[in-house]
Amino acid sequence: MIKICYILNKKLLEGGNGMSKYDNIIIEAATSTGLSRELIKAIVKKESGFNPRCRLGNNYGLMQVTPTVAKEVAGRVVNVSELYNPKINIFIGAKYLSMQIALWKDIPIQGDRINMGIASYNLGQGNIKRAMVLANRQGLNSKKWSHIARVLPQLKGKSKILTTRRINITLNYVEMVNNYMDEFSQIHQNIINATKSIWVKD
Repeated sequence: MIKICYILNKKLLEGGNGMSKYDNIIIEAATSTGLSRELIKAIVKKESGFNPRCRLGNNYGLMQVTPTVAKEVAGRVVNVSELYNPKINIFIGAKYLSMQIALWKDIPIQGDRINMGIASYNLGQGNIKRAMVLANRQGLNSKKWSHIARVLPQLKGKSKILTTRRINITLNYVEMVNNYMDEFSQIHQNIINATKSIWVKD
């Protein structure tokens, strides 16, 4: 299923310049939620490879939103067909991501706060809270993502989903989302520089 999502992306959706057909929606969602467009776009790329028809289990669309999450965010039942709508999916996914990041508002360093939110989006806030408790018990800083990443593997077996493989998926997820954010930030900066260059020449 994952490979199918990305094959469709390569053939149909993402241009060679790193731009996608959903950039305008992503910018709107970023403005609405206060998140950076690079972060939202990085989640979209990691979750679905820009394939709006991507489905993995009970997760649907560009940001792999579940019906349960959609109902929590929208305050109503959201049909699966709606979750395949790019704008609905991105707005719900971005709002949910902002909610996850807001949970960690007492974390002083923005990068750590965002990484906690990314991890919560992928693994669930409850599991990140378990890791924070464990970090505190071990004398680590529970407000630093690097320390949480260190203790996460120790949660293996604490619930049905906390397998070594699942925990490693989350650690990789956070790393890859950060890599994609850096990639998109550079692309956007290059576009700004190119635009400035055109204005100077004119």
